[in-house]
Amino acid sequence: MQVFGKVTLILFVSVFLGCATAPGATIITGETRPAISPHEVIIYLEPPYQYEVIGLLEASSESNSRRQRQAAVDRAINDLKERAAQIGANGILIVNMTTERTGGGPAFGFGSSAGRHTDVFVGVGGSAERVVIQARAIFVYPLMETNSSLNYCLRRV
Repeated sequence: MQVFGKVTLILFVSVFLGCATAPGATIITGETRPAISPHEVIIYLEPPYQYEVIGLLEASSESNSRRQRQAAVDRAINDLKERAAQIGANGILIVNMTTERTGGGPAFGFGSSAGRHTDVFVGVGGSAERVVIQARAIFVYPLMETNSSLNYCLRRV
């Protein structure tokens, strides 16, 4: 029973560490603004109407399986939102997203010799993936109230 407990603990720690978010980067290229809440940061796939670039961001996160890939993307996006909020950006413009094979996921195995001893091994193997997202931290200007017909059309959409 002690072997089972140790194997369970090693499995849990290995899987937990395999899903950790790697450090990212923030490069300030424009004028920063006061920090805001990450919940206020909006994600853009296309450039908004009028914006200013505050900085360049990169975040990455690893997953040990294809099923965990979306969770890795979510962790990287949340990291980008936190970084953008710290420099006062109210938007993130996604520039690039890649998935890299890193290898080195945890591998586990059991074996016996002559039916008397049970060997347990834990090693590095499998296939891990790293999701890397590059984005621009942007400040999106609010639409001006000067053209009432434009505002009317935008409200109707």
